[in-house]
Order: sequence, then structure tokens, then C-alpha cells
Amino acid sequence: MGKLLNVYNKNIYKVKEDHSEFLILIIYNISANHYVGLNVYAENDNDKRIYIESVNKYIDIDSLNEYNKKSVKSNVYKKGKPLSINDKDYEDICKKIKDNLLNQLNKKTNDKIVEDMTYLKWCYDKLLINEKSIEEDGFKQNSIYWIEFGSNVGSELRKLRPGILWRPSGDKKMWTIIPLSTKCRNDEYYFHYDIECSSKGTAKIESLVNFSYKRIREPFFDNHKILYITNKDSDEIKRILKEYYAFEFKK
Repeated sequence: MGKLLNVYNKNIYKVKEDHSEFLILIIYNISANHYVGLNVYAENDNDKRIYIESVNKYIDIDSLNEYNKKSVKSNVYKKGKPLSINDKDYEDICKKIKDNLLNQLNKKTNDKIVEDMTYLKWCYDKLLINEKSIEEDGFKQNSIYWIEFGSNVGSELRKLRPGILWRPSGDKKMWTIIPLSTKCRNDEYYFHYDIECSSKGTAKIESLVNFSYKRIREPFFDNHKILYITNKDSDEIKRILKEYYAFEFKK
């Protein structure tokens, strides 16, 4: 097996997918082996194509797509150097991509107005959440806080909801959260636990998640006090965690 290429933003590469070969411009990486790029053309035979002066080629903003490193076969060279766009063209292309994505989102928001508005607001909220500066040492393990779950995919938990701060990372910038329902479920699912410290919530053990501390909003109060799970709550949750994640069921 041949050595995989080092793939860099702003460079143009030859790609092979589904028995077709074409050129792409790498815009950014989404992992060590996955990239986002645009199709590159030598000629302008489509009125949607945009001329890129620094490489004397054309791109199609609508062709934005993800690529696996295995499909990237070789650099494109000019005068013995990898063909790369300059910083000005890169900035202009990124702005055009952003505008195009916003237009695409607007087209998708005609039918499900409230649902799509919620999603767009969450995209904006994430920018604000990521920029905010809060003291991560102020959170206490086993306390209950309001957590920003946001707008997620399919049946994943979403919106602002209470959760147990179960375990922090070493630097306390990440927390393992056990989500709570806002009403006591009192159901028969073994992975649900009606917390003893409050009559208002059920721990959804199956939806345990790791989140940045920046998603933690404010304490959850009951009778004017910050809620903490009891020792019994903690022991029962540990038991359910073993059953659900390690399959260590009681005999």
C-alpha cells in the first residue's frame, strides 16, 4: 500500500472516486483523514463557475463536498511546486461559500418555519457559547444544572434541559452529563431512574453525554436550593451504568 499524501488547505489535488478522476481545491479538514473541497475546472463552460486568478482555474461553489484521504491521489503541480491559491482568493472563496450555505439554509426554511428557525438560532447560539468566558471551577460534581443540548439530529436529546454533572475531566473543561427529564417518568425502563433528590426528574442513563463546560448554563433550583443528587441516587445510577454500558446485570 502506497504512502498517503499530506493534504493541505488551499492546495489543488487529483481525486479519484467511483472510477472518475477530477480536481478539487481543499478548503478545510474535518479530521485527519477527511476534507472539504470544491471542484476545480480548467475552463468555464458553466455560468456558475468562478474564476480564481492565482491558479488560472475555475471553481463551482455548489460543488462543496467531503472527501476521504484515500480518494486524494496526487498533488497538481505548476513549475515544480504544488498548485495553491493565494490568501486573498482563499478568503474570497470562504466568504462566497458562507453566503451560499446561508442561501441554501434559507431555501430549506420555507415549510417547517419554527423548527428551522430553532435550528438556525442554535447555529448562532453555538458561536456565542464558544466565545463566552466562564469560570469552569465553579461547577460541583453531582449537582444539577440547566444544560444547552441545542438542536440535534433525529431523536437525539435537544433544547435547554436539566442534567446531572456526573464527572469532570482533569482540567474541568469537559463534563459527563446525565440528562434529566423535567417530569418524573415513573416508567419501567431499567435505564431510567427517578431521582430521590427531586420529584421533578428522571435520569436518562441511556443518553449520557460528554459536553464542554460552556454548555452549562445555571443551577437547577428546587425550593430555592441548588439540587444535588443523594448518595442513594449516586449508587443507583452507578448500578444502572454498569448494566447499561458494561452489561453487568444483577443475577
